Amino acid sequence: MMSSSISNLNVSLGLDTMKIGLASRSMSRLYHILPKGINTAYTESLTSFICRLAMAHCIPAGALLENLAKPMLGKEHGSATLHKIYNYTAAINGPGTMAQDLISCLENLTHQDALSRITLVPWAEVLTTRNLLRSYRAWCPCCLQELRNQGFEVYEALLWIVEAVKVCSRHHLYLQENCPACSKSSIFLTWQGRPGYCSHCSSWLGLEHSQLTTEQGCRNDEQLSRHLWISNSVGEILAADSSLLKPSREKLAKGLSKAASHFADGNIAGLARQLGVPRNTLWLWCNGKNHPTLSSVLDICYKLGVSPLNLFCDEDLNFPPRTVLKSTTFQGPKTSRQNPRSFPKVTVEKYLRMLLSIENGSFPSLEEVARQLKQDRRTILRHLPELSHEISKRYRAYQRGAKEANIKASCEDIRQIVTKLQKTNQYPSEARVASLMAHPGFLRYEVVRSTLKTAQKSMHFSDSGDL
Repeated sequence: MMSSSISNLNVSLGLDTMKIGLASRSMSRLYHILPKGINTAYTESLTSFICRLAMAHCIPAGALLENLAKPMLGKEHGSATLHKIYNYTAAINGPGTMAQDLISCLENLTHQDALSRITLVPWAEVLTTRNLLRSYRAWCPCCLQELRNQGFEVYEALLWIVEAVKVCSRHHLYLQENCPACSKSSIFLTWQGRPGYCSHCSSWLGLEHSQLTTEQGCRNDEQLSRHLWISNSVGEILAADSSLLKPSREKLAKGLSKAASHFADGNIAGLARQLGVPRNTLWLWCNGKNHPTLSSVLDICYKLGVSPLNLFCDEDLNFPPRTVLKSTTFQGPKTSRQNPRSFPKVTVEKYLRMLLSIENGSFPSLEEVARQLKQDRRTILRHLPELSHEISKRYRAYQRGAKEANIKASCEDIRQIVTKLQKTNQYPSEARVASLMAHPGFLRYEVVRSTLKTAQKSMHFSDSGDL
C-alpha cells in the first residue's frame, strides 16, 4: 500500500516522465507551499514545514524524506532510517549542518529561497548549539486552538523549540510538553508526524483557555515576568532579518567589553561578580576566545537591561544609566543537604542498622542509601561515621563478591560456547566466542581469557582453524 502511494506521488509530481512527458524546468517537484509566520516572532519551524509539505502530498513525512530528500542528500539524516536520528530531529531546526543540508534540498524541491528563515541557521554565527534546543516538542495549546478556530493551517513555531523559552508571551501561558490524552512527550519529527497532534496517540494538542487545568494554566509566580522577557527577546531575534543586521561574534565580544567599561570601569572581574559568572569565563567571552550559550546571553542581557538582538548586532551598543544590575529571580536548585538541627539521626541510624543486619542479597552504597532516605551522604557520614563506614565496607565486599561470581559464570559460559562451536566444526576464536557471551566485557580479566585459551587447546584445533 505504501509503495503504491509513493508511486502515485512520483506520478503526481511529474517524476514519471515516461507517462506524462517532460515537465517544464521551472516547475518545482514539490508544491510551493509557503512557511508560516515569516518575519514574526512565531515563524514556523522547519520540522513543522516538512510535516505540512508531506501532508500536502498525502504521504508521511518519513516517506517524503526517504524518496525525495535521501537521493539528493546522500546522508543518513535524509535516509529511510529515520529511527536512527529520532533523538536528534530537533537539530533540523538548529544552526548546524543537518538544517543546512535539508534547507538546500527542500529549496531545490519546492523552489523556495528563504527556508533558512524557519531555522536558526541565520544566527549560526552567534549561537552555540550547547543547550540551545529542546529534546522534545513543546507548544502553547491556546495558540494551536486559535489557529484551528480561525480556520488557519496549523503549524508549530520555531520559538517553541528554543530551550530557554518556557512561556507563550501572547497568552502568558507555560508551554506544554506532554500530551493531555496520553501524557507522553513527542520528538520533533516522526514518520507520521502532524503539527498540532500527538505523535503517539494522534490526539489534538490544542485547548481552549477555559479548558486548561491549574497546572496547565498561567501561574503568576515570581519567575513568570522573567520568562516573558526571555520569550519576547528570542521572538525579537527570530523576527529580525539577519542579512541586514549582520550578527557577529565580534559584535558580541565588543558589547560585553563595553558593558565591563560601563558597569565596572573596565574591570572584567568586577562585572563577573555582578553577573554571577566566573571571571575567566567572562574574560574569554569579552576577548572573543569563547562564546556564551544563548541562555547565558539572555541571563546577562536581562541583568544589563539590554536586548540580546542589540548585543548580537549593534556595534554602538548603549546601556541604561549605570546602576546596580538587575538580579535574577531564579532560585538555585535545592540541595539535599540538611540542617544539623533537623537531621533525623534516630531514624537514619535505625535504617542503617537494619541494612547491616541483612546477610544475603544485594547491598546498596552509602550514596544510594542517602538517596533512599532523601538525605545528603556527607550529612549522614558526619553524624553517623561508624555506621557509614560499615555500610561502605559491606558495599565493597558485595561488589567484590558479585565480580567474582560474574567471572566464574563467564568462565563456565566460555566452556559451554566452545563445546557448542566444536559440534558445528567452528573455530572458537575470541571474536566469535565474545559475540556469544552474555558478558563479553569480562574477557578483559586474565582468568577469563585463560579459560578461553585452555578450552581452545583442549579441542585440538589447528592454527588454520580446522579440526
